[in-house]
Amino acid sequence: MSAQLQSEPDTAVLSFFQNHTYAETAEQFACSVGSVWRIVQAADAFKTRERRAERAEERKRRTLAQFKELLDQTVTSDVIAFLRDLPDEAVHIAVTSPPFNVGKAYDGIPGDRTMRALYYEGWLTCIVSELARILKPGGTAFLEIGTTKDDDERRIPLDVLLFPIMRRANLDYASRIVWPTPHGLTPRRRVAERYETALIFSKPGASQTFNPAPGRLPQKYPGKRAFHGPRIGELTGHPQGSHPSDVWDDVRHLRHNDGEKVESHPAQFPIAIARKAILMYSMPGDVVLDPFSGSGSTQIAALQTGRHFIGADLFYEEVRRDRLASIEPDRVSLLPGVSEDNMAVWQAEARRREIPALPFTENVA
Repeated sequence: MSAQLQSEPDTAVLSFFQNHTYAETAEQFACSVGSVWRIVQAADAFKTRERRAERAEERKRRTLAQFKELLDQTVTSDVIAFLRDLPDEAVHIAVTSPPFNVGKAYDGIPGDRTMRALYYEGWLTCIVSELARILKPGGTAFLEIGTTKDDDERRIPLDVLLFPIMRRANLDYASRIVWPTPHGLTPRRRVAERYETALIFSKPGASQTFNPAPGRLPQKYPGKRAFHGPRIGELTGHPQGSHPSDVWDDVRHLRHNDGEKVESHPAQFPIAIARKAILMYSMPGDVVLDPFSGSGSTQIAALQTGRHFIGADLFYEEVRRDRLASIEPDRVSLLPGVSEDNMAVWQAEARRREIPALPFTENVA
């Protein structure tokens, strides 16, 4: 540091700096820019900090206002541009199925525009990073995925590729769902692929929402009883069905002649997949995000179950609009695990109980 700068009080340097640049201040006091920076740092007098904070606060207000305007809508947008404009900790659950990068033709667009494998992995990393930022603490990311290929046409399970990426995004692993798909291509030199998977992660900071009832299935043996221990002779099952498992074989695969099938979409997943995920991992009134909205299956499930949604896609705008036009919220919430056999067994266990009413004049508060 120069003698001139040493002889000047730091306050003089800081005072001059408030209306001048680092270079101008260094010239005025015949010193280096680094010397000026060290004085500013020691005094914590960075004049851009306040402006940066103001800009950050303004951006937060703007993104929140935009988010409210886009609620219950799907925008035509690139996925990363869409996600970057969403505010922090804004949605309760993300239910989506990203493209597998295997050359599918979406909305009639030729399907030969696949990404290089390394680029695809980086693209997925950006998306997962944004999802982790946008989810509320305790929120859930539900990604329905299959198999991709590398640049040499070697097959890679997407759950293997995505698992470490989601962990690096500071998301907590919850489950890996297997969804059987009984129909498909028959390869020559390996077994046929007859299932897809879904990775379920939650964001730390709060307990993950988990509602088992919508995922229960009828008990195989509803009359089974404990044969030892303190509950001997009692029913061992649950009146609402068996506890949900990581095999969702109750969801039917879409066929070409299915009434739900959209012919122009090559990789449509059933409404039932999104519906089950939404019911199990969110509550009525929550916000559901699908950045790959496609034919609108997630939006339909969100509307049916009384949730808000927000999403984006580059294609299928008319398809989504037509499908959503007739959708109304369910008036009744069914319990899929309750069967006639189950009800009969538990009804047979019911016992009449007489509980005397308290006198009307007695204080029962």
